[in-house]
Amino acid sequence: MTLHAQLADQLQALDPSRDDYATQFIDLLLMRAREAGASDLHLHPVVDRLEIRWRIDGVLSPVGTFAPGTRTDPIARLK
Repeated sequence: MTLHAQLADQLQALDPSRDDYATQFIDLLLMRAREAGASDLHLHPVVDRLEIRWRIDGVLSPVGTFAPGTRTDPIARLK
């Protein structure tokens, strides 16, 4: 399993109803992006979902689409 697939599985496994969802989500995302050598991350909120892509070696690749969180929001965590 690739690091990309592992990350998607780990992010999907997080419980979006927890108070610390956004913290767990962003910490895991940033840690795995660094390990993968991603130069940038793109978080794009869409209706009831959060689309994530990362750029590795100049190529922008989708990581997946995830729940935004019910109590905490990963985008707000970054702000």
